[in-house]
Amino acid sequence: MKCAFVLSFLCLCLSLSAQPMLDGARVLSDLFDYRAMDAHGELFLERGIELDEEHAAVLMQYLPLGLKDSKDTAALRIGLEDTFQGNPFFSLKFSNQDLRAFLEESREHYSAQSVPAGGFFVSNFADGLARFLVKRTKQELSVVFFEDFKAQVKDNPYLGHFCPFTREQLSLIDSKVYQFNDYLQTLREGFVADMMALPGSTERFLGNEALCSGCSERGEGKVMIDLLHVAQQMVNGASPVDMLSYLSHSGSAIQSARPADTLLYNMAAGLRLLNLLSESFRNTASSDPRMPWHSGREIRESLQDPKLLRIYLGLLWQRAGGIDFILPDGKQVSMRTLMEKANSGGQMLDRWRKTIEALSELIHSLQGTLHASAKTERALADDFFSYSQSVSDLLLAINQTGRTALGMEERDLIPNTYILLMRQCNAMYFNVRQGNFGGAMGNVIFCLGLLKKGSKNDQEEIAKILRYANFMAAIAAANSPEEMEHAVERFALPPGSSQAKKYHGRFSVALNAYTGFALGREFLGSAMEAKNVGALAAPVGLSCTLGLGKGGGVGVFVPLIDVGAVTAYRFDDDRAGDLPELTWNNILSPGLYIVYNTPGKWPLAFGYGAQLGPGLRNVTETKDGVALELEKSGWRHGFFLAVDIPITYFYLGKGR
Repeated sequence: MKCAFVLSFLCLCLSLSAQPMLDGARVLSDLFDYRAMDAHGELFLERGIELDEEHAAVLMQYLPLGLKDSKDTAALRIGLEDTFQGNPFFSLKFSNQDLRAFLEESREHYSAQSVPAGGFFVSNFADGLARFLVKRTKQELSVVFFEDFKAQVKDNPYLGHFCPFTREQLSLIDSKVYQFNDYLQTLREGFVADMMALPGSTERFLGNEALCSGCSERGEGKVMIDLLHVAQQMVNGASPVDMLSYLSHSGSAIQSARPADTLLYNMAAGLRLLNLLSESFRNTASSDPRMPWHSGREIRESLQDPKLLRIYLGLLWQRAGGIDFILPDGKQVSMRTLMEKANSGGQMLDRWRKTIEALSELIHSLQGTLHASAKTERALADDFFSYSQSVSDLLLAINQTGRTALGMEERDLIPNTYILLMRQCNAMYFNVRQGNFGGAMGNVIFCLGLLKKGSKNDQEEIAKILRYANFMAAIAAANSPEEMEHAVERFALPPGSSQAKKYHGRFSVALNAYTGFALGREFLGSAMEAKNVGALAAPVGLSCTLGLGKGGGVGVFVPLIDVGAVTAYRFDDDRAGDLPELTWNNILSPGLYIVYNTPGKWPLAFGYGAQLGPGLRNVTETKDGVALELEKSGWRHGFFLAVDIPITYFYLGKGR
C-alpha cells in the first residue's frame, strides 16, 4: 500500500499531459455518421454538423501550438484537417461556416479547461494538496477530542450519569477510538437515547446523594423534583387539575417545607390556595376532562353579584383551614385571618373579586390550549409551548394573589429563582419533545448551575461537561453523515498518526506535512537587508524523527514544496473557485529544519531552520476570479509552530 502510494505520487508528477482519449472519442462520436464510410471503412463528418464547446475541448488539444491562438478561421480549418490527414480511421473536412462560431467560443473554453503540461497541473496539484492538508489538519485534531471525551464519560460522574448509553458504546470502541468515524452512527444512537432520557436522568440525579448531596433537601432541589414531575404530566396529557392536585398534595417535595424555610413554605401554601381556588371553579356538568372549569366569562359574571361574592368567599374561608403564611416580619398568619379583612367590605372585597377574575382569565386561556398536550407532531410545537406557558402563568398567579388579596406586597410567594427553574424544566421537556437536544442540555446545565452555585468545584465540573454535552446534542440532532461530520469539526477538530513517531526509541521516516504559522526573517533577490515575515506555512517533504516517549520527539525535516498560501485560501473557504495557472517555481521551497514534537497527545510540532521561497505569497478571491500574489525568489530562516501531519511512513521502527 505504501509503495503504491509513493509510485502513484511520482507518476502523477511525471505524467503532466496524459490525454483522456476514450472520453474524447465519446465526445466526438456524435459528429460522425457510421454509415458514411468509404470502401476502406474511413468515417466522414455528417452534413450540417453543429460543433459545441465539448468538441472544442477535444479537438483543440491536437492542434499545433502555433495555431491555438490563431484568429484565422481558414487557417484553423486547414490546421485541423492537416493534423488528422492520413488518419486511417476517420477524416475531418470542415467548411469555414462550420468552424467560425465554434472556434471563437472554443478558444476561451480551452484556455480555462484544458490541462497543458505546466501551469494548470501545478495549480491543481497545489490546490489538491492544500485541500488535503486542510481536511487532515482537522482530522489530526479530532482523535484527541474523542480520547478526552471517552475519558470524561468514564471518569466524570456527571457525564457518566447523564450519558449511560454513550458510556456503554464508548467502552465497546475501547482502544480503537482513532477509528471513531466508523462508529459514529452507533455513537449517535447512544447520544439520542441519552438525550431523550434527560428529564428522567435529571430527576434521578437530584435524588442521588453521591452525585448531588443534599439537593433533595434544598429548596431549589425540591422545586425541580416537583416541576419535572409536572412537566412529564404535561407531556403525558394530564389535566391541569391533576397537576395542581399533585403540587398541593402532602406527598410532593415542595409540601414538605418547614416554616424555617420561609420562601419554600410560602410557595407551598400558595400552591394549596391555588388548588383550592381551582377546585372552587370546577364545572361538575362538564363531561370533558380537558375542560374541567367554568369559563372565565361565567365566573366573572357570577362574581358581579355582591351577595354571591360574599357567599363564595365564605365557603372558601371554610375550606382554607390549615393554610398559613410567614409574613416579612417572621410571624406566621393563617389564610383565614388574611381573608377576614375582606369582610369589612370596600376596597379589600373588591381586591378579592379582581383576584378571582384574573384567575378566571388564566383558566380561560389554559382551557383553550389543553388539547395540545396530547399532540406530539413537531408542527404543533407552538400549541404545546402555549399550553406549557399557560400552566406556568397559572402557577405564577399565586404572586398576584398574594399581593392583591392577601396584602403581601413586599414579597412574592414564588421567588424569581423558582420561577426560572419552572421555566427551565418546562423548556427541557419541550426541547426534548422537539428534538432540540442542544437546548435541552442548556436547560439541564442551567438547573445544575443553580443547584451547585455555592460549590466552586462543582461549578468547574459543570463547566467541563458543557462542551461534551453540546457535542453529543449536535451529533444526536444531525440528520445526515455530512451534518455529523460538521458537528465533529465544530467541537473537535480528529489525532492519530502523529503520535506514532513519539514512542520512546522509535525511529521513523515519513512523507510529512506541517500546517501552522511561521515567523522569521527573509532575504529577497540580491537585497542584503532582511525583512520580517510571518504567514501560514504548509511545507511538505521528508521527516526523520526519534521518539522520546513522554518527552515527545526530535528530528529533522527537509521541505520540498510549500503550499501555505493555497492552504490559507482553502481554510478561509474550501468551496472557493479553482486556482489560476501556477508553475513549480511558485511552490518549490527546499530547506532544512530541526523539529521538536511536543509531548502528549496533541499533534503539535515546533521547528527552526531555513528554506528557499516559495514564490507564491497570497491567494485572494476577487470579483474577477482568483488573484495570486507572487514574489521574487529569496530565502528565509525562522521558526514555525504547526500541526504535525504524517502523510505516509516509509519506515516506522518498533521502539523500546
